[in-house]
Amino acid sequence: MIPEKVISEALEIAMSTGADFAELYGERTRNNLIKAINGKVEAINDGLIAGVGIRAFLGTKTVFASTSDSSREGILKCAAAVAQAAGEENKKISVNLTERIFPNVHPIKTLGTTADTKYKIDLLKTACSTAKEYDEKIVQVVGNIACVDHNIIIANTEGLLTTNRSVRTRMFVNAVASDGNENQSGHCAPGRGMGLEMFDIVTPESIGLKAATQAMTNLSAGYCPAGKMTVAIENGFGGVIFHEACGHSLEATSVATGRSQMAGKLGQKIANEKVTAIDDGTIPNAWGSINVDDEGHPSQRNVLIENGILKSYMVDRLGSRRMDHPMT
Repeated sequence: MIPEKVISEALEIAMSTGADFAELYGERTRNNLIKAINGKVEAINDGLIAGVGIRAFLGTKTVFASTSDSSREGILKCAAAVAQAAGEENKKISVNLTERIFPNVHPIKTLGTTADTKYKIDLLKTACSTAKEYDEKIVQVVGNIACVDHNIIIANTEGLLTTNRSVRTRMFVNAVASDGNENQSGHCAPGRGMGLEMFDIVTPESIGLKAATQAMTNLSAGYCPAGKMTVAIENGFGGVIFHEACGHSLEATSVATGRSQMAGKLGQKIANEKVTAIDDGTIPNAWGSINVDDEGHPSQRNVLIENGILKSYMVDRLGSRRMDHPMT
């Protein structure tokens, strides 16, 4: 994506006024989205996100600048802006990069962003028609299929140079059921860190069927009983509930500055002994899995809470400096 010589030059400039660490992050991501309403294609969108960010550290002080100009001149100008804001020293350093290739645990068979458009439309129409034909009370079906090809390059003054590619595919179907007096909806939106081979596992028919079934169930549903209930939170979307309720409190962003109720409680019991929470980015082809994170750190399985005991935090590079805690 960016010549190694240009990367080294940029990092050297970013460090030239006293920073003790600098990194470069480059991204080029292609997005493709097809949308249909009642089986008719309404929109086909292609998008490209590309740019470079450069960050420098001086202790726990950070300076960041970004640019959409990925030419040598644009990148070096961005690095100079970082250097200007970072300090006032005038030092000369040399950055030697060593490329690292991390194992790819997310094999891709059929890249969605470059696949035949008609084939993707057929997949979407199959899902939508399955939902529409489920019952005559299904009055509208909206669906889309989204494909992403995310490419990044990361380099820093510790000598790291690495790249990573993440491919994702997702289909969304929303069905509306009506009895003439009331409308209710149902939806299904599975996604994977996969190409179009995802639909060999989660078929378009099953996606449309689930959306329609949910809409029809909601249409005939009664009122939920009120009262104190036992609640079970399952894996999958239950992770979002955990993320909002507890996940942010385990991030170094809040822990390092003492703004989290979890700060200073490593090794202590902070939950019921039935609670175990794991941040795992290594599950093959899962939606949130990665090979390396955006700082070039290999993905890993982080046990955050085990049997109610706080075991670890989610720590980035800046948080590691603030907390004297390993990066996770």
